[in-house]
Amino acid sequence: MKISAGLWAFGNMADRFATGGYREPLNITEVIGGLTGISGVEFNYSPALPIEELKSACAEKGLSISSIGVDLFSDPKWKFGALSSEDPNVRQQALEHTYKVIDLASDAGALVNVWPGQDGYDYPFQNNYPIRWQNMVESLEKLADYNKSVKISLEYKPREPRVHEVPGNMGEALLMVEEANRRNLGITIDVGHSLMVGEGLSHALSLALSKNKLFHLHLNDNFGLGDDDLAFGVVHRVEFLEMIYWAIKLGYDGWYSFDVFPYRENPFRTIEVSTKNLLDLYEKAKKLTGVPDTQIGERISEVLQGLRRVNPIFQSGIKCLQSYFAFSVVFEPT
Repeated sequence: MKISAGLWAFGNMADRFATGGYREPLNITEVIGGLTGISGVEFNYSPALPIEELKSACAEKGLSISSIGVDLFSDPKWKFGALSSEDPNVRQQALEHTYKVIDLASDAGALVNVWPGQDGYDYPFQNNYPIRWQNMVESLEKLADYNKSVKISLEYKPREPRVHEVPGNMGEALLMVEEANRRNLGITIDVGHSLMVGEGLSHALSLALSKNKLFHLHLNDNFGLGDDDLAFGVVHRVEFLEMIYWAIKLGYDGWYSFDVFPYRENPFRTIEVSTKNLLDLYEKAKKLTGVPDTQIGERISEVLQGLRRVNPIFQSGIKCLQSYFAFSVVFEPT
């Protein structure tokens, strides 16, 4: 199993209420030097990012670069869409920006994660659905063709920052990728986004793997209402156990990468706890893969006992369990 973490967890953690962030961003070399228990990192490309310093620090620490993300969301020029924009000049700028990331990824042996965060719509009669869909498909084709040795992984999300994001679920993402029909074009499942849209995590994962299109996993947790990006495994432990079970059983060989935003918590501890939860669930899921299907029902009860759950967070039919670890592990001052 390959485990990585997004370096954005160590930024200033700005949100719309505290635009200056909740802490000073940490030095990239110090961050990489302080990471333990993982074998890779990922980051979103920015011209201001000290790429050579980052690569040198990773090499010294023995860390791979698992993925490089494309920022098609923070610049105001993307506010009405990037890869699906009806303005051909904007689309071209989005493509050229992504080509730079593909070049970096090729050099680093990483995949390119494409989250088209501003592609979508907010109001009725605001979106030309067929035109924008076709624009997105054609843009993905061009990105995949630019360097066929680099994997392009499309990440879906139902909402935020747009009211409706496109693609917004596994069905849309898989249809889009299938229409583009490029071998090096696949899908990233962010488990938090999948929970937001109400998907069955294991079902979504199985669909992508059945088409050989699951390229990357972003791991975090939430309560199903918003993209909280909490430490992995603090809420949906049973669902994550099943998801990892199917990932192993169906041969997923990509990265398990933490996409967390510890706004008020210690980022190193958040990654540490996420790693602990992932390893615990992976070990339990691996044992289940050797159990005949007819005996899964009997064995699963034993495994669930091993999760050492505390109290149900929701009492009415929602399978959300608190994590077994002491909250002080994450929630001590940064």
